[in-house]
Amino acid sequence: MVLATCPIGIPRVINFTLIEAPVPERTDGNVLIENHFLSVEPGDPRLAGA
Repeated sequence: MVLATCPIGIPRVINFTLIEAPVPERTDGNVLIENHFLSVEPGDPRLAGA
């Protein structure tokens, strides 16, 4: 999930885009991490325009 547009105030679904891509192969010296959960925590309300 990537930020598609900069939200004004509280972020909404239309501000994000889901991008699917093939998982790259792990190579020597690198790690591959698979996330099962994504959490978006509230930040400073002043920065969100609230």
